[in-house]
Amino acid sequence: MDGRNRIETYLRHCADGASTLEIARDALRLTGPDALLDRVVAGTLAGLAVLERAGRWHLASTLRRPRPQVALSVRSTGYQRGLDQVVEVACVSLCGQKETLWHSQVRPSAPLSEATQAHLGVDGRTLFTAPSLVSLAPALCGQLEGTELLSFGQLPRVAFLMASLQEASGRVLDVELTDVSVGLAAGRWAPRRAPLEAACAALDLPNAVAAKTPLVAEALLLWRLVERMAEWGIALDGEAPPAFDLHQVEITAAALYAIPEKPGIYRFWARDGALLYVGKAKNLGVRVRSYFQLRGDPRRQYVELMAAATQVTWQEQGSELRALLAEHRAIRDELPRYNSQREVGARVHVQAPKCCVVFLETLKPHEVELAFVLDGRFLASISWNLGLEEPDESPLECALEQIFAASAGEQTRALLGTELTQSEPARVPTRDQTRVPTRDLAEATIVNSWLAANRDSGEVLDLEEYVDAKRSIRGIAALGAIRAQLSERNSLNTRG
Repeated sequence: MDGRNRIETYLRHCADGASTLEIARDALRLTGPDALLDRVVAGTLAGLAVLERAGRWHLASTLRRPRPQVALSVRSTGYQRGLDQVVEVACVSLCGQKETLWHSQVRPSAPLSEATQAHLGVDGRTLFTAPSLVSLAPALCGQLEGTELLSFGQLPRVAFLMASLQEASGRVLDVELTDVSVGLAAGRWAPRRAPLEAACAALDLPNAVAAKTPLVAEALLLWRLVERMAEWGIALDGEAPPAFDLHQVEITAAALYAIPEKPGIYRFWARDGALLYVGKAKNLGVRVRSYFQLRGDPRRQYVELMAAATQVTWQEQGSELRALLAEHRAIRDELPRYNSQREVGARVHVQAPKCCVVFLETLKPHEVELAFVLDGRFLASISWNLGLEEPDESPLECALEQIFAASAGEQTRALLGTELTQSEPARVPTRDQTRVPTRDLAEATIVNSWLAANRDSGEVLDLEEYVDAKRSIRGIAALGAIRAQLSERNSLNTRG
């Protein structure tokens, strides 16, 4: 096979093309100075139907026709808390040889606070005379369909706009998303988080244009930047993170923003009903939405998960600790496909309170759970209504007696283990095996790790100082400390 046939065969299997040096080394298998290799390959390429783009060669028959480009800027109320609302859209494209601008403000579905208006630089009274996103959807979809959408550090907002348009129009938009800042950072023209004006200055462009609104000026400036990058041969895409929009029917933007911002666990499901992944979160809404905000995660497992997921469900757990335990049990019992860690590994030197009571939020308002913990094990759990003026304290007294008795038993067994070690060391179990059954060791590890991280948070009351006191004294003192904690929580609950 001659060099020409080798290169043609090689390029046919290169979806992203190949540089001259890659062709020389991989396809021709030549050795020698780079300059000589370049001359050999350049001569061979001259006889092929190939095209060069951004320093890489492609077979003309396999090179995809480029999409029309649209510079897009979006202004929204944010995408972290509550329902994100698009309030203004501007896009610039090329029609023939003429630059065209499409711009509109968008009426929000709910009134904007004065602080939000000031932050966005918009007038709420003007916005409520603007058309809604539903009425704008046909025109805007016509502008964007089949294009490559160019933005500058705005992929989360652009992705939310696409999801909203898909819901409003009832169809999936065929678009590609490109963050121009990625290409500039890959070529070391500007830092990854540099503002648009700084990127323009790096390419010797005026960083201001005359326009009727700041967002229109931003879109026009982005278009000028894209033109300059094309003139200078700077690639737009670079090493961009994988772009996920909300093409799945079951997972919509409305569904994502309906997820409560509470502690709990979430599950991703495949179309055939298979469980893909289980996770826990302090804030379910923020955590689940983060999967769809185009932040990018290069791990293959993450990419495959998001490609396969068509439904997400969640369960509130009331507290982070309950969420941690629920996640562990779900992974252990349900074996999700993409959860790589099935068991919690043993952790040593964790400085957690040995004997304590933990105050946990519950799913019911004005209620707190009192969990009595010894060496990572839940010995007793009491639901306490903060609104009662004269609550029944007998369950508290019983729980205290139970944990003090168990603690005394642990001390006796530990002492007995020490004596046995001196005579029969081979028969003495380890400390962890003595105190916690094997099945519960992972849960005890989770609880102890959480206690170590939160021992000073006000949610944990260490009972160790009361264990060695006389029986009547320790019960009264511990009960008084618990009363003080509950009284403080009741005051906070009343003010809230």
